[in-house]
Amino acid sequence: MAPDFVDEGLFDGAVAKASRKLDAPLQHLSLAPLEEGPCPQTMHIGSHDDEGPALAWFDGELMPSRGYEFSGPHHEIYLGDPRRSNRRS
Repeated sequence: MAPDFVDEGLFDGAVAKASRKLDAPLQHLSLAPLEEGPCPQTMHIGSHDDEGPALAWFDGELMPSRGYEFSGPHHEIYLGDPRRSNRRS
């Protein structure tokens, strides 16, 4: 799923580039619109293992107190390399 600015041309170009880089076809990918509506957001700094309390707070306290419930997939936006997020300095 992708935001509106990602059109078929941009998607096809990204798939082609990734396929070349991986030296393998990525035929299982497809483009679908991302429709969020209102959603809570947070910036988490640290290990994936430590994000559970924030998600539990969203689900158990914040959203119910405002009359919301989960209605779609959870997704994350990484500002850095997610493969390095569990490494300690």
